[in-house]
Amino acid sequence: MAKDLDILRHQKWLGLLQPVGLVVSPPVLIKPQAVIDRGRLVDLQERLREVVSTEVLHRRKDDGLAWIENFSAFTEKVLGWHQEDLVPTADLPDSLSAVLPSHGEILRPTYGVKDPDSDEWILLIQELAPGLSLDEDDPAAVSGQGWKASFQAKFERLLREMGIAAGLLVNGTDIRLVYAASGESSGYLTFPMQAMTEVPGRLILGARDLLLGADRLFNVPENQRLNRLLVESRNYQAEVPTKLAEQVLDALWKLLRGFQAADAAVNGNLLRKLSETDSQHIYGGLITTLMRLVFFLYAEDEGLMPDDPVYQQNYAVSGLYEKLGEDAGSYSDTMDQRYALLSLFRLVYDGGGAYEEYLPARHGQLFDPDDLSAGAQDRIAAGDLFFPTSEEVAVLDSLVRTGKRKLSWRYRWSEATHDEVLVRLLDLTSNATSQKCAATRRQKKLPTSLKGKFTPTKTKGHKSATDTDTLSITGLED
Repeated sequence: MAKDLDILRHQKWLGLLQPVGLVVSPPVLIKPQAVIDRGRLVDLQERLREVVSTEVLHRRKDDGLAWIENFSAFTEKVLGWHQEDLVPTADLPDSLSAVLPSHGEILRPTYGVKDPDSDEWILLIQELAPGLSLDEDDPAAVSGQGWKASFQAKFERLLREMGIAAGLLVNGTDIRLVYAASGESSGYLTFPMQAMTEVPGRLILGARDLLLGADRLFNVPENQRLNRLLVESRNYQAEVPTKLAEQVLDALWKLLRGFQAADAAVNGNLLRKLSETDSQHIYGGLITTLMRLVFFLYAEDEGLMPDDPVYQQNYAVSGLYEKLGEDAGSYSDTMDQRYALLSLFRLVYDGGGAYEEYLPARHGQLFDPDDLSAGAQDRIAAGDLFFPTSEEVAVLDSLVRTGKRKLSWRYRWSEATHDEVLVRLLDLTSNATSQKCAATRRQKKLPTSLKGKFTPTKTKGHKSATDTDTLSITGLED
């Protein structure tokens, strides 16, 4: 019970900070009993207030915004580091510089931090001018000097080039813990200084102390130090594909039940004929629908889709999820509104918008409307093929939520895992006749109209399907 409570507490401050990518995982933190010491928070906050300034920054017009005037003093008085722990750039070896000949720029950290036991570099620190945005392009590069990229992108490049996965990117108002190991997707946590000086932000302050304090960097056993926790969090991420498989399978069943309900509502006129002549088309259609949802959930979180009000309010899948959630709460018994999800699919295939670059035509098999039967295309053209029941809410809920906490889709897996899952799903749809679909004989049963249409097959390179208590999909059950 105490373990679950500690996980919830970690999830709370992670929810407040909204990390981008994977940095630390709550289960990994509680394994070495890395928990926030609430008894120290008041004292920590008092020490923090002693080293921050509230003078107005010319880059930030917020009155009274707290920012660090002296980073070295901050590390000593608040983080508890020793003066010698922070090695300035003048004393760093040339080997900690990344030369970019094609851009005419040399990336070099402002500080370095060594492990006192192994004498290895464990942390690089890049300090920017106070108030300068961490995510905007370097002003010097904008004026034609050096690599035109954001400070975040440059710092990630430096970490990877140096083979030092962890670092801090600071600008006085924010402290960002960045993890960018070579060959892996990056992740970062941003600690806002202003929030940590306020009473409601004490939990964030405690999290920052937990991860960046002297104990976590230098004093605890080596297998409990920051870098090890970051690595172990990535290893823990390897369990995500299994959970993802269960999640996709659950969504597949809910979507199938939704079509069954829609079919029953029109006396079998939706699926009966197709189930008798081409049952694999139904299966392929269900998988394609889930793949499209995966595509949009990920693409929208990555900022690859338009962010203007027209798209967000009328087409975005994330916006659709919110609308369906609201309707499910208000009109759970009479939910029959129609949302143009298929219009979004067609928009991605054909392109559209006020100008050509707004949403270019992507084409490709995943969104190809010609893959649908003529009858289905007629229903789409008539605007008459939508999910008429609340099952659509259940499908999106399965994809958008983990447990009880809503998470951004991009945080579910690394880029490599994401690509692998999509490749496997693409293989599923393009080879529908060779896929495996086994129904349970105990708890989960296929609709009567589809029974007998799905048979286990054995394909090259995969295990044969068996009658188990789950629906098996090639490439996801392993």
